[in-house]
Amino acid sequence: MENEKIKQKYLLKGDINGIQKYIFDVQNNGAAKSLKAKSFLIEKIGSVACEKVLTELNNVNGTKFYEGGGSFYIWFDAEDDSAANNIINKIRDDFHEALKYEKFYITLSFVKDEQNFGATWINLREQSIKDQLQIFISYPSAFTPYSLDDEKISNLEYSDNFLNNLQSKEIGLNTNSDIFKAITNEMVKHNYFFISFLGKKQVLNAADFENIITNKLPFWKDYKEKESYKEYRLHHQYDYPDNFILEDNNLIDFDAFGDFAAHRTGTNKIGVAKLDVDNLGQLFGNIRKEQDGGELSKALNNFFKESLYTIFSEETLEWRKLDEDDKEDKEIFKTNIYPVYAGGDDCFIIGAWDAVLPFVKRLQEKFHDEQNRSRKEFIKKEEDVTLSAGIVIVDPTCPVKLFAEMAVNALSKAKKSGKNKIVLFDQVFSWKDYAVLLDTSAKLASYMQQNNIDRAYLNKITKSAKGFNALNNNDGVNFENIYKLKYYISKNNETLNYIAELLFDPYYEAMKNRLLNHKADLNIAIYPAIARITELLTKSKLAYE
Repeated sequence: MENEKIKQKYLLKGDINGIQKYIFDVQNNGAAKSLKAKSFLIEKIGSVACEKVLTELNNVNGTKFYEGGGSFYIWFDAEDDSAANNIINKIRDDFHEALKYEKFYITLSFVKDEQNFGATWINLREQSIKDQLQIFISYPSAFTPYSLDDEKISNLEYSDNFLNNLQSKEIGLNTNSDIFKAITNEMVKHNYFFISFLGKKQVLNAADFENIITNKLPFWKDYKEKESYKEYRLHHQYDYPDNFILEDNNLIDFDAFGDFAAHRTGTNKIGVAKLDVDNLGQLFGNIRKEQDGGELSKALNNFFKESLYTIFSEETLEWRKLDEDDKEDKEIFKTNIYPVYAGGDDCFIIGAWDAVLPFVKRLQEKFHDEQNRSRKEFIKKEEDVTLSAGIVIVDPTCPVKLFAEMAVNALSKAKKSGKNKIVLFDQVFSWKDYAVLLDTSAKLASYMQQNNIDRAYLNKITKSAKGFNALNNNDGVNFENIYKLKYYISKNNETLNYIAELLFDPYYEAMKNRLLNHKADLNIAIYPAIARITELLTKSKLAYE
């Protein structure tokens, strides 16, 4: 019997490569709809690809270990490496053929089971990196030149495969319409569409959207001030080239996010955040048992596909009410946050800047509590599962590809600075620093507005930060100079004393800890960041009326 010859167990990894480049390659006009459709397609293509591999490996005991975030892992058996290569190369060719005209591709890598999950995982990770560098080595057709006629055919195949039977006037080979915007329109209008990929046709309906990130998006029906904003936008329709008619089931666009923030704070900006789990390869590499690896994978996947969404119904507490007399209802994150994608170990968030900043704080807190509260014995205490993040604040008109790249660079800086960090305004902060930064900014902005303190005062806070830094870099601690800085902030003005104490007390504690050779709890760089956020929070608000 053939099955009796099978002796070796293998672990396979499937990766969708080029996800970020593919998803963010969109025009600003209608970007929200295009991002939704592309994120949805990537999610479903990954699912179909995993099913395809499982089907092909059915005769060799193919068993899914994990799927999520554009990757999937499958155990399978084979007689030897040569037999395994023959099986996997056939599947690789099918993927290359199906995706030969696309801007993303799927790599398949596999290694022998070392009877130690961590060792197997590390070997697979290294093999995956090698395979991504020689993606088409077994597919020589990828290097065959093609003509313009071939490109016309590719457009037809693309329309047939991914958008089959959409029945929308917005889709056609002779139009300039964005086919991804059309997908979103169809999803909203009919709650279903057809997709054909790898020879498998699926009818995707509302139930298929329910538990994936592309369904957790902001719609106009959820915005409490829609009617007044609708009038405002109608009167300024020439400033909104995408759409000024706000239908309930249409997505809130990025221009509106900027307006929402300006309505609350006076600053028309959007926030863009990229978050990623730290040291994931090392965490898995230290796990010996397959079952333990499965538990960690499941915990991460559950967070990014389920727990993450519970934050969406929470209020933007940090600075929604800057004025004690403001009786407006608080808004929830859902109407201000656009999750582009969330995978097995990372996510990408866009939204109103004043919502993104506190949302990221809540996301990190929930992630830390959930992952480490349920930590099993196979994860050492010193190896807490942590997140790093990068946030940028930009104009709503900033090109999508540019702000995506900026957010990725900010995340990279956080990772290079020791991980478990967050970068904002190009400065690296611990998560504790970040929480203090947001809390202090909210209190400072509220106090300044209530007491009619001129925003020019913020320049004094920024200048005082230079003095704080100078003292912090000295070998000793001159407490006389520290108190001089406090006087500089307040000038013994009773109204300003609150601000001096708000900024001075945590700084004083940090310097005292430094004097006692304890690790300082606070990064002095938060002071100019506090001044910057407070400035953004205290401009003249946009009135819809």
